[in-house]
Amino acid sequence: MSIDGSILEGASRRMKKKFVPPVCNCGSYVILFESGTLKNSMRLFFGCSYFKNNTRHCKYFTWLDQYVASFCIDEVLQDGVADTTKKMEERIAEIEKKMDEVKNDEKNSGALSR
Repeated sequence: MSIDGSILEGASRRMKKKFVPPVCNCGSYVILFESGTLKNSMRLFFGCSYFKNNTRHCKYFTWLDQYVASFCIDEVLQDGVADTTKKMEERIAEIEKKMDEVKNDEKNSGALSR
């Protein structure tokens, strides 16, 4: 299965615009670290920029893959909301049209009975 390159380029441009490294609770940009544990060997994560220093730090932590995935999830949710909104607007227009038809029918049937 092949994917159109232009689709990937567009998605890549959107991600570049949106991607900003998170700011930790200390107020500074986080730093990308590599996990050294056996369970998460070489897995990348964001941590407080003071994490490796012997100073107090806020212990900010988030896995890089989860952080990046959150952008995609947000887009999917936004697309879903847009689709739902469009469907609801179409349904409302349909109901309003039926209500107008009922009013016209009532008006016409009232005029006939006189």
